[in-house]
Amino acid sequence: MLPAKTVQRRSQRGGCISFLVLLGAIVVLFIARHVLIAVLVPRKTSAPPHAALAGEALTGLLTATTVLAAEPRSSPAPLAVPSTPAVVLQPILPEPALAVQAASVAPAQPALPAELPALSSPLRVAEDSSEGGWMPPPSQARAPPGNARNVPRPPPKKYPENFLRARPHWEKGQPKLSAPYPDEYVPALTAKKRPLRSREPFSLPPRLWSAPDHQPDNDAILALAVNYRIVDYVRFVGTLRRTGYSGDVVLAVSSKMDLRTRKFLQSMDVIAYPVQFNCSSGTTAKHANECDWHAKQDMPLPLAVIRHELYLAWAWKYNERSRLLILDFRDTFFQRDPFESLSLGRQEPYFQQLVVLEHWPYKRMSNCPFNKGWVQGCWGRDKFSPMSNHPILCSGSYFATRNGMIDLEAELLSEVRKVKCHKKGVPSDQGYVNYLYWAGRLPYATHEIRGEGIVNTVGALMGKNHRGSVGPLSTHWRIVCADGHVVDNDNKTWSAVVHQWDRFFDELYWTVDAVLECRNCYTSKSGHPRYDCQCLKFGCSCSESPQA
Repeated sequence: MLPAKTVQRRSQRGGCISFLVLLGAIVVLFIARHVLIAVLVPRKTSAPPHAALAGEALTGLLTATTVLAAEPRSSPAPLAVPSTPAVVLQPILPEPALAVQAASVAPAQPALPAELPALSSPLRVAEDSSEGGWMPPPSQARAPPGNARNVPRPPPKKYPENFLRARPHWEKGQPKLSAPYPDEYVPALTAKKRPLRSREPFSLPPRLWSAPDHQPDNDAILALAVNYRIVDYVRFVGTLRRTGYSGDVVLAVSSKMDLRTRKFLQSMDVIAYPVQFNCSSGTTAKHANECDWHAKQDMPLPLAVIRHELYLAWAWKYNERSRLLILDFRDTFFQRDPFESLSLGRQEPYFQQLVVLEHWPYKRMSNCPFNKGWVQGCWGRDKFSPMSNHPILCSGSYFATRNGMIDLEAELLSEVRKVKCHKKGVPSDQGYVNYLYWAGRLPYATHEIRGEGIVNTVGALMGKNHRGSVGPLSTHWRIVCADGHVVDNDNKTWSAVVHQWDRFFDELYWTVDAVLECRNCYTSKSGHPRYDCQCLKFGCSCSESPQA
């Protein structure tokens, strides 16, 4: 006879086995039921949502293509700028590569009209010739020979071994100059449409000299250029005039400008406005959270935001066909006329504003401590999270039509009064530009990729803070030619505008100061005498001569 404990253990073991067998039978019956249903009963399908699984997405792409091809396009009601003559806008159209995605979000999206060109980039004038292949843009083809002084090119800077690197987490082999990004990063496809905004500007001070004045029909380049050296003015304005650009150049400058700078800017027909700021003590004007800037101001503002008040006031000086370019001043130079390849406002006006991306995919909102802090610190984590992996827009360079500039600046300055980021320790304007664009608040804006547009913002290629590749532009990134010109990603076209070049100062100062030197390159239309300046690295020598 078995002991009582042994009998009890065997009884428990038998009970467990019976339970497991029963559970297994239930699972088998459940699976068999679903298999029979899947075989015998046809399943209904529905349109997949945005960002669905791969199999569903394929079905959605086929469905969306059929919808786009079948439906005609209807024209929306015209929009108008308040307090200005009415301006009729064409509908905002997605790029062809993005049309399928737009239809999957809203299946009723009509197709592009047959008479409109299917532009791969709606803001660039084609620079390819159907007969001879690539053709240089006009100002590149007619550019004068560079380096007239025969300044020897400095030897390459020697970098430590740990500096020259290609991060294995991001790339293998040659560094990526550009990369595609998900279609949902184009907010104009889903941004809520609204009338163009308007805003009454603050008054401007009298110009420093009477001529030239604004030409309302001209294109214009606008910048804040207070308290810089003569070499900085020569690099910005001199390289610009060398391209053959004949439009307006409008600068906010110090009223205490030295004589050399004054003569040079007059000779280049710069429209100069003196500005003064009284900023909070204990810091420089650039980093101050609050500065008094106008006798009738409604609140003190940081310098980065005050410049948008100037941009708005200047925009009102031009007519609806004028195109305006906003640029940072000290770290920008020009190699081509920035407007010659821009169809913004001159062809089918799908868009009124063009903003510029910094390098993607290395630099994103989430891995840049500055941009992340500006947006998250002002609007909060909930607003920042949806845009955390988006590319970064640079507030130091963007294009707009006259009406588009008024709309963008009105929206930005209205947001400044609403959220007051500078009161939260965020004096930068770049947070505003990124938040408004990625949140869909700028429905008439689109963007261009670094190296594939008009402004080549190279600073992020010095990727110390965002785990990107690091190395010289010439030997690592291979976007500087033997003659010193910085080129686009096609390795042929000179970048019209190079921004943040000072991150590679030792590599590019020879290009800016010698190759792109403006020697007898411009004659003042206002009768100012010629004033040529020859600069190299940190110094300039200037001389006045009568007009030819």
